Amino acid sequence: MLPKILIIGLDGADPKLIESWTAAGHLPNIAGLLTRGVYSRLRSSIHPITPSAWSTFLTGKNAGKHGIYNFVSLRGDGYGTQYTNGGFLAGSTFLQQCSEAGMRVGAFEIPWTYPPVALNGYTVTGLDAPSLDRSLANPPEIFDEIVREVGPYSLRSVWREGDDRVYDLKGHLGEFDKRIAAVNYLFRRHPTDISMIVFQATDTVQHLFFRDRQITTKEGEQVEDVILHTYMHVDRHVGQLLEQYTDDQTTVVLLSDHGGQPCERFFNLKRWMIEAGYTQIAVGRQSARRFRGALRRTLKSMVPAAVRQKLLARRGINWTMPEAEADWEQTRAFCWGSYGNIQINLQGRQANGIVPPDQVEQLCQQIATELLEIVDPTTEQRPVAQVLTGAELYHGPLAAEAPDLLVVATDGYEIRTGMEPEQPLSVDPMDSSQTGNPPFGGTHAYHGILGLVGPHITAGASVDDPWLADLAPTLLYLAGLPVPEDMDGRVLEEVLDSQLLAERPLQQVTDQQAEVQERQTQPYSEEQAAEIEKRLQDLGYF
Repeated sequence: MLPKILIIGLDGADPKLIESWTAAGHLPNIAGLLTRGVYSRLRSSIHPITPSAWSTFLTGKNAGKHGIYNFVSLRGDGYGTQYTNGGFLAGSTFLQQCSEAGMRVGAFEIPWTYPPVALNGYTVTGLDAPSLDRSLANPPEIFDEIVREVGPYSLRSVWREGDDRVYDLKGHLGEFDKRIAAVNYLFRRHPTDISMIVFQATDTVQHLFFRDRQITTKEGEQVEDVILHTYMHVDRHVGQLLEQYTDDQTTVVLLSDHGGQPCERFFNLKRWMIEAGYTQIAVGRQSARRFRGALRRTLKSMVPAAVRQKLLARRGINWTMPEAEADWEQTRAFCWGSYGNIQINLQGRQANGIVPPDQVEQLCQQIATELLEIVDPTTEQRPVAQVLTGAELYHGPLAAEAPDLLVVATDGYEIRTGMEPEQPLSVDPMDSSQTGNPPFGGTHAYHGILGLVGPHITAGASVDDPWLADLAPTLLYLAGLPVPEDMDGRVLEEVLDSQLLAERPLQQVTDQQAEVQERQTQPYSEEQAAEIEKRLQDLGYF
């Protein structure tokens, strides 16, 4: 008999909120699942961001092996960036391995799985799919079936009405309900042995409202806590899925890729890099930079995303990189991506690199020391908690693509690389006059949630510091399959019943894709990149 596994991902679901609201009785279905099985906080990736975190979960590997570090990656010259997607993933996922073993597998809206891979079942992509059409599903006919069943739906992330506190909560939760309807249809029409679904609603609402949870809906209704309201809505539907599609022989995994927290301040890393002398602005480009900053802000407020992207591309403007501004012959280091990445302008790697390889370690130590000494005068706090090197975090065939330094923010801060150098070093993200963007009240936290229940799960067992990468080998083991020996995660044996462990010794196998470095990347077109950019900007990432 083939195993039956249901994996429910709640993007960004925060353990502090889950623990508080299950104890208070607000989330009875999630509470029931956690009470019947095992619950723990779950370590995310560094940085704890969607592309890297879900890729780590799917592969059981660190980013040095799967190759996805951020929403963007550096281009071949070592300066420009391009948006990543699931096509940048190296190797295979545990879902593909289960499919290749003959199991029926369904995957619904797992982030960073576009373009959709072929499974012995179906794949429906979401957040990184550039357009709402048949290209987001494999086989493509699945998309047609979903639209026939639930009607047109949207890939839109945010349902804010303008820049104020009015929120189209009905529209947001209505889109969530369409996804529930799609999942119900797929589970009935295309039953599988292993099903995985991910819902974005929990993460989206936290980005917008973690600091001030009271909102006015588009219809004029006052909602005291929109995050709790959203979690309760999700909880009701999680209960329905558990009741209809699981039994005592089903293994259920409930997890989030990271948590959430209030964001009190943005730290402008680009400005600091310039003021500290590591990134040099080319002479004669100062006033041009100011003009471009004004142009960006004007375009963001007045011009459609696709048109804006073309205009900016023609002027060499990039939202996360200073390559149009920097004097590379004088620049020793620069920042890129989101959540605080720094790259050394290295000889032989960057097209105009100036730092000799034997000076990289000393330069990294110097930058790290100075960052850790910064005190924000507005809060009298240190915005930087840690500065880690890519070399100490990552290993594998693709570790050379890692950031040289990863700047980890203190709780309540978010490190920003894409802000204008003219903007203050420390900014209140709720102050649109300073950020030039709508207010954002939330950012990510390092720990997500993990709940496990099933016939081979020991209820109430303690889990020893689980990491996202531990789930892939654990689920392969529960599915009766060998675990690829190059997986960095471990089988969570402490939560499995002793009889199963005695009867089924752990088997390992060489992953035939483990050494694959040439990925089947599918970079976005300009129009597609503009759509992805708009979606991520709506969530406050850029």
